[in-house]
Amino acid sequence: MARVLPMLLVPVPAEATGRLGSRAQLHREQEVLGSLTAAGRLQVLSLVPGGRGGGGCSLDGPFRQFVWEDSHNSSTPTDKPRLLALSENYDLLIYEFNLKGGRCDGTILYNCSEEMLQKLIEDQNVSISLLSLRILSFHNNTSLLFINKCIILHIMFPERDAEIRVLNYFTLPLPIQAVDSIIDMQLCRGILFVLSALGWIYIFDIVGGTHVAHVDLALHQEDICDEQQQEPAKISSFTSLKVSQDLDVVVIVSSSNSAIALNLNLYFSHDIFDLVGGQMVVMQGQPSPLWSWASFSNTQLLSAGMARRHQHLP
Repeated sequence: MARVLPMLLVPVPAEATGRLGSRAQLHREQEVLGSLTAAGRLQVLSLVPGGRGGGGCSLDGPFRQFVWEDSHNSSTPTDKPRLLALSENYDLLIYEFNLKGGRCDGTILYNCSEEMLQKLIEDQNVSISLLSLRILSFHNNTSLLFINKCIILHIMFPERDAEIRVLNYFTLPLPIQAVDSIIDMQLCRGILFVLSALGWIYIFDIVGGTHVAHVDLALHQEDICDEQQQEPAKISSFTSLKVSQDLDVVVIVSSSNSAIALNLNLYFSHDIFDLVGGQMVVMQGQPSPLWSWASFSNTQLLSAGMARRHQHLP
C-alpha cells in the first residue's frame, strides 16, 4: 500500500499575506505562523479557525532568526505559544503569544543581552568574541546555541527570580579549514548536521559533540552527473540543508533553486552502518546501494542510483 503524505492547507487572509516575510515557520503543535521580512521584522499570524480576519502582530526587531518552542511534553499553555528570537545585536528574547479568540497578542518574557551571553561564555574559561550565533533548538525553557560556527552552548532560561545558567559547553571537532566555510546547520532528534561550502556535511551527536559521520557531496555529485551526462552544480552554490524528522533524507539546496536529496539509510548502509540515536551502529544483512537522490529544478525530477563511496575527511 502506498504511503500517504499528510498535508495541511491553511487559508491565509489576503490582508495578512502582504505582511508575511519569505522566511516562514509554522508552529508544529499550534495554529500560528511566524515569518521574518527582508527588513528583519517578525510577523506572527494566528491561524485559529474562526479568528477575526487572521489576528496577527508585528515585532520590529530587527531580528536574524527565530525558533518556535517545541511544546511537546512542555508545560506551556496550548493557547500561549512561545518563540525564541535572535536580534541583530545578538540579544536573545523569549516572546509569548495569546491566541485566545483568534487574537495574537505578544509579550516579551525574557531578554538575554549580548553582554550577558558573552559573560556566560567567559564563565566557561573561554575568551572569544561573539562573531556568529544560530539558535538550534528551544524546548522547555532551554536552548542549544551554535556560536562562531564551532561552539555549542546549552543554556537554561530563568524562571521566577532565578538566573540564566549554562547546562553544557563544548567545541565541535571540525577540521580547521571547515570552520570558516560553514553555511548552514540543522539539529534533528539529537543529531547535528553541519553543511560546509567546501562540499561536506559533518554529522555530530549533540549530547557531547562526538563526530559520528560525514558526507562528501562533491564526490557523489560528480558520480551522479557523470551518470546523467550533465554539468554538476558548483559546490559553492549550496546555501542550505534540511533533514527529515526520521533522519532518512537530507536535502541540500543551491542558490539556483535546485536541490539534491540524499537517502542517508542507503548511504550509510553501504558501510554496513546506520545512524541511530547519535551512534554508528552495525547493521545486519548485506550492504544496500549507496545513493538515492533527486535534483529538483522547476518541475523536473531526475534520479539515479550509485554505489561509490567516500574514503577520507578533507
